[in-house]
Amino acid sequence: MPVLDIGAGQGRNALFLAQNGIKVVAIDPSEVAVNTINEAAKMNNLNIVAIKADFDHFVPPKLPYSAICLFGLIQILSWDEIDRHREKVDFWLDKNGILFITAFSTDDPSFEKNKKAFREVGKNSFEGSGGEHRTFLEKDEILSLFINHKVVHHWEGLGEKHRHGDREPHRHGLVHAVFQKSGKHKIW
Repeated sequence: MPVLDIGAGQGRNALFLAQNGIKVVAIDPSEVAVNTINEAAKMNNLNIVAIKADFDHFVPPKLPYSAICLFGLIQILSWDEIDRHREKVDFWLDKNGILFITAFSTDDPSFEKNKKAFREVGKNSFEGSGGEHRTFLEKDEILSLFINHKVVHHWEGLGEKHRHGDREPHRHGLVHAVFQKSGKHKIW
């Protein structure tokens, strides 16, 4: 069964998985990102299908998935979008499938900045003037979001210093979680 990488971006995770012999379906709303992934897959003869789609309009070509990756996605979603993702992910994941998640925590330095600059639209969730969302998880909150799943790995803390382009080095308050689905594959 393939792995689904939601919000694949330039394909860092999808390419890594495919280079290690795993079939990957990668989705991203950016045509540039999807083209980058597909070109790298073709050039390196990797088993990746990259599809231009946003999550709400994505129709999986095949179900279920053995694993689903949600790396860096939760922090750019509203709580309504997070709830829709949780429901669909649970449906798309195989009965013992693995869910990989990274998110920002309220310990992230940008939390206070977003709290001051943007309109609060939910618990630790903010909306900018362009409609963009920033949602931050409280300590151990990820565990309550996936309460019906077995916790394989859970870590929260400050990530390593890094930089984006020529900006100053900084650290993010991160949540890492790996869950295993418990129970049977749901059929709607």
